[in-house]
Amino acid sequence: MTVKLLVEQHGITSGSIQVACDGLSALNMVFSDATVSLDEPCFDIILASHLLLQASPLAWNHIHVEGHQDDDPFKPLDQCVLLNIVMDKTAKAFLPIAQPLPRTYQVPGEPWSIWYKQSKVQHQFDSTLRAIIHGQQALANWASKQQMSAICIMNVYWEATGRTMKEVPQHTATFISKHSAGMCGVGKLMKRWKL
Repeated sequence: MTVKLLVEQHGITSGSIQVACDGLSALNMVFSDATVSLDEPCFDIILASHLLLQASPLAWNHIHVEGHQDDDPFKPLDQCVLLNIVMDKTAKAFLPIAQPLPRTYQVPGEPWSIWYKQSKVQHQFDSTLRAIIHGQQALANWASKQQMSAICIMNVYWEATGRTMKEVPQHTATFISKHSAGMCGVGKLMKRWKL
């Protein structure tokens, strides 16, 4: 966004910029032509970067800089590495100030954003929006079946449960779901099934 403002202010129509970063994954995502996944953790920043780069009259180049090259005091360092070291130190110095600040904000250049209760939805749009839209209805359904009290439902760490269910084998996830819902082959269900 800073480059965009400089280009507009000074009427620059051509030229090139080189971006150096020690985050290879971030570089690849920002400079890729691939469609950005809605589940990407920094979807808003990546999408805004794509759009700003496409609209820029400048040619953008990027290089990956290995981090922590200053660990070896005898190694000669080029300008990109030295600038990366300065950036790392500046970021670490800013961290105590940044941590208590709210983490949701409008990213310059992003075409749209979704906000819920003054918090920005930043990734995992499908599961987050499903929880926002249907979450209360699903919890009310569980409570109406008297399988869990409203207080129990509110005390479940749903995010951790969801992550765990994705990581365990399918047969384990099926067993956990059946057991939690009371659908195991015991008691009243066995009688209902005439077994």
